[in-house]
Amino acid sequence: SISSSNIVISDYNDSKYVDDAIYYMARSYFSLSKFYKSEKYFSELVNNHPNSKYYNESRLWLEYSNLKLNILDSIFINILEIEQELISKNNKDLFFLLYNLKGDFFIKKNKFEEGFYAFEQALKFVNSKSKKTMLYSKLAYISESKNMFEKAAEYLDKIQIFSNNSETKIEALRKWIDVMGRLKRYDDIILKIEDSINSSSFDTEKLQDEFNMELAIAYMNNKDFSKSKNLFNDIINSSVQRRIQCESYYWLGHISLIQEFDLELAKEYFDLVLETMRTSDFSKKTKQYLNEIKSYDRILNEYQSNDET
Repeated sequence: SISSSNIVISDYNDSKYVDDAIYYMARSYFSLSKFYKSEKYFSELVNNHPNSKYYNESRLWLEYSNLKLNILDSIFINILEIEQELISKNNKDLFFLLYNLKGDFFIKKNKFEEGFYAFEQALKFVNSKSKKTMLYSKLAYISESKNMFEKAAEYLDKIQIFSNNSETKIEALRKWIDVMGRLKRYDDIILKIEDSINSSSFDTEKLQDEFNMELAIAYMNNKDFSKSKNLFNDIINSSVQRRIQCESYYWLGHISLIQEFDLELAKEYFDLVLETMRTSDFSKKTKQYLNEIKSYDRILNEYQSNDET
């Protein structure tokens, strides 16, 4: 695109397509993150081609280039000026771009509420579910990176509603479960998984195992140990994945040790972890627990021996 546009600009500078060439040059450089060059060409189009069909859009992209270059002083004033001029034009694409620009500007200034509001305004000017999904993904990422977990959960929920891609839905659910876990909203996690797990998105045994495991862990974190143990045992009996079986044995051992202080039962489960998989993250944790149980038994035996003498 840059090469072809250069030919038009250098060899046919009196062509009616020069403004098209400048626009595509500027957009291409912006896409390549060469913002000094995109700023140069957007400025050229705005200053020298005021009658171009790309004029108003280029004004917005020019401010976007300045934002990327961290030239912030006049951006907001310019955005407001452009916004006032666009009110009469009723161009959805331009308003979508404008409110995205506003949103990114506010996020850059750490004004998150204003930023989220601007992005939500942008959503009013797009009908495409894929575009909505992309914007909600962006909002979820920003929210989570700033530890705004309530917002992140809200946007991850929206992705699951609007996306037509089953992999995108599943990944959004994974992230949603992680975020809700940080908020300790285990009741919500349980309800969501139980409501979702029989849907067509969970069409493989691997996914069924993964989210049954998440469900069992949610019950465990919610202090419903009886329900969680039943689920872990069901997973062991139904799954053919050794990693999933290994993890289930580990959590059963963990509950037996930490919640019930049944050392013999805990050792049985931990031994089954090592029998199932000798090398895994859970195997490492299991070996640590088994060593601690041995140390406890040794100290207890020494105490009892001293007490008898």
